[in-house]
Amino acid sequence: MTIRQLNPYIHFNGEAEAAIKLYEEALGATVELLTRYGEAPMRVPEDHRRRIIHALLRVGGHALMVGDAPPGMTVTPTSALHVTLEFTDEAEMAEAFARLAAGGAVTMPLQDMFWGGHMGMLRDRFGVHWKMMRMP
Repeated sequence: MTIRQLNPYIHFNGEAEAAIKLYEEALGATVELLTRYGEAPMRVPEDHRRRIIHALLRVGGHALMVGDAPPGMTVTPTSALHVTLEFTDEAEMAEAFARLAAGGAVTMPLQDMFWGGHMGMLRDRFGVHWKMMRMP
C-alpha cells in the first residue's frame, strides 16, 4: 500500500470561509487552493454557490483541507478527533492557542505535562477540536 500523505479534512456548515480567516490569523495558514460550489460543474442551490467546496491550506508546510458540507448535508463536530499541532516555540504556541480559543472553549489549558512536554486542548468557535503540544 502506498499512501502519499495523511491530511485532516474539516467540513463546516457554511462557515469554511470564516474558519479559513481564523486559521490564517491564528496559525499563519496560507490558502493554496480554493474552489466554490458555484464553480463546480453541477447544480447547486443559489444559497450554496458562494460556499467553499474545497480549500487546501498550508499550515507550517503541512496540508489542512477544509470545505462546506454539500447541499442537504449537515456536519456535527465531535470530540473524538483533534487536529494536533506540534510546536517548537512555547510563546508561538501560546499565541496560536489564545487566538484559536477566542470565541470557543479551552478544554485543557496549556500546561507542563508529566511526560516532559507542554500541552493544551481547545474547541474553536466552529466546534473544531485542537490539541497543541511541545514535545520534550
